[in-house]
Amino acid sequence: MQNEKRSSRKVVRAKAGAKVDVSARAKTAGYRSVPYIWFQRPNDLPPFTFATIRGMLLDPGIRLNFAMRAAPIHGAEFGFKNGDKWQEGMKCDSPEIGQFIYRQLMHIWKNFLPSILRSQVWGWSAGEVTLRIDQSGLVVINELEPRHAADCRLLKLNHERWGVAINRVEDSGKVHLPFPYAWFHAYNAEDGDNYGVSAALGGYSPWADKWFNGGAIDVRRLFMHKDAYGGMDLGYPDGTTNLPGHAQPVPNVDIAQQIADKMKSGGVIVRPSERDDNGNEMWPLTRAQVPNNPQHILQFPKDLDDEIRRGMEIPDDVISADGSGAWAGKRVTLASFYASLDHWVVQILRDLKSQIFDHLCLLNWGYVPEYEITHKPLAQQAMEQQANAGPGAGGSQYPTRDGDGDGLIGEGFPGGGYRMSLDPVQAVGRGVLSAGQLVEAAQRVMRMGTDGPKEGDQRKNPRSGKLEILRDSRWHSLEDASDREETREQKAVSDPVPWPKSFPNVFQMTTVSKMKSHRDYQAAKSGDAIAAANVVDDLIKPEKLIQLGQRHPNAIVVPVHAQEASGKNQLPSLFARMIGELAGLSVDTEIVQSNKVGRTGSNAWYRLAVRPKFVGEVHEGKEYVLVDDVVTGGGSLSELRQHIIENGGKVVEMVTLAAAQFSQQIALSDATRTALESKYDVELLKAFLKKEGLYNGEYRALTESEARTILSAGSLDTARNRIAEARS
Repeated sequence: MQNEKRSSRKVVRAKAGAKVDVSARAKTAGYRSVPYIWFQRPNDLPPFTFATIRGMLLDPGIRLNFAMRAAPIHGAEFGFKNGDKWQEGMKCDSPEIGQFIYRQLMHIWKNFLPSILRSQVWGWSAGEVTLRIDQSGLVVINELEPRHAADCRLLKLNHERWGVAINRVEDSGKVHLPFPYAWFHAYNAEDGDNYGVSAALGGYSPWADKWFNGGAIDVRRLFMHKDAYGGMDLGYPDGTTNLPGHAQPVPNVDIAQQIADKMKSGGVIVRPSERDDNGNEMWPLTRAQVPNNPQHILQFPKDLDDEIRRGMEIPDDVISADGSGAWAGKRVTLASFYASLDHWVVQILRDLKSQIFDHLCLLNWGYVPEYEITHKPLAQQAMEQQANAGPGAGGSQYPTRDGDGDGLIGEGFPGGGYRMSLDPVQAVGRGVLSAGQLVEAAQRVMRMGTDGPKEGDQRKNPRSGKLEILRDSRWHSLEDASDREETREQKAVSDPVPWPKSFPNVFQMTTVSKMKSHRDYQAAKSGDAIAAANVVDDLIKPEKLIQLGQRHPNAIVVPVHAQEASGKNQLPSLFARMIGELAGLSVDTEIVQSNKVGRTGSNAWYRLAVRPKFVGEVHEGKEYVLVDDVVTGGGSLSELRQHIIENGGKVVEMVTLAAAQFSQQIALSDATRTALESKYDVELLKAFLKKEGLYNGEYRALTESEARTILSAGSLDTARNRIAEARS
């Protein structure tokens, strides 16, 4: 197939000759759906928010519903059809890599699945992923550390998922974690939405009818109170009554109140039996009438529980069954329930593949093989387990374990009716009503099979240092790599190399004024990765970057990692990664700035006085393209160029988002070099530059802007004084 690049899309020619767009990024990647769920008011209820969910979780029935939905997923079996049989494992071009991915999947499913499944509660789940090196030298998953959904936001770069921002982190406030250092899973998200919706939303309205003021619980409580107390209507005559033991007459109203209190507490009631002239009681007492048939009052909360459960997409047949067996007469409703859970499993596997497994393949083997993770449909698993368990013994049965936990024994279930003759841990949600067993099953597996290959499988040539490679890999790292301890041995520093006459001008995307006027520029310079992604995405010119890749198809892109006074400048790293993607070039983040200079906003003399230094391995003989967000005096790019040349590399071009006026020409021009030689004694100029730490005295290595600054001083003494002032 012949590659053809057109704009920012990757177009290839298929075997039959037709052109095909095979770009990984969709043309509609920037699509934004219309939000419609969060903060709506169904039936004039308060907005559905995280606070609402917290309130709903106080209802044990809601927690039970969540456990019921999650339990079957714990027992998902992963494998593929091999003829007529189901084979555990996964299909992969490389059996070795396939076993590795399967082990990572099992590690997550057995240990960290509940953290992922919390997405059904809050709408999404996210957290940090920690890694380790196993005994065979491979990078493997260590832990999934969940963080509350309210504090997690999805990060996107160029409209593609990049990582997770986690707020409320002690000391740092907010942390940006790229994949595979993070995971993000949205539950039941609408098409085009990044965030999902809590499964509790469907049960919100009946839950409010149950728990809000005046709801079913209040009505039932009031009825039970009246049923126990009864209430009363007690009349009393005006005036007072002389009672034994009381020196003074007692007001009749006080006597009436004492009688009412006695009735409420169940005590013995004694009241006057006086009658008027017409024979009517002067202290008439009428007891309140309690409904003879209060069934509707007692049934109302139960009916609402059913509505809540249905709203959370749990059919009635999941928790009820008759003597005809667990599947007879209700196959469609149960199949639809399991189909929705199957869809959920597929979504989880998709996220794990793209966010974690693919990246681990790249780091361990350098490529991602063709592989497929599939699971046995949950409805099929349930039917197989029903068939294997059999009807049990003795009529109405409730499932329990036998002594050794391998089989099933039957016990009579009070009230009649048939329940599935399955271990509830294996068949939760398919006819089991016990809340305790449901919760237990939600925390265990339904049926996991064997553990698969072990982590300790032998491998040749164990690899070391994988975590360091991953931490700074070109796919992810936005951290200031200068914070890392440099342990490599650098080559001996040679004399700085003058600029070649043919060196091209800086390749810029826009002007400094346009870049600084971008709404996200300041945040990007201060370390906000999302803001930096917005700036880069808005300012780059894809066609120019594609041309760059065509000019230097084998070049390596190196960004200037800079630490600003306000934070870590994210623009060069993100810009470099974008160049790598569009131009098809590799990005090297191993070459880093080893000191912090904070040159943004400083004058030309400060830039001459305070020099960035770079460390990191250089591939001898390779071509390099240097990247920065802006070029002003050109000192950072020039020092980075010297480091690469001194260690055997070749710098062929420099690219920036923007360039200051007269800074696009970075190489020293013949005219400016001649002006330096005419104005200053060459030997004195060399001595001056060497003493000030500039290019070891090689004036021909100065940038055009730096040379003009020195010329503007008028004398070397003046230049020396201004540099000293800048350093003070």
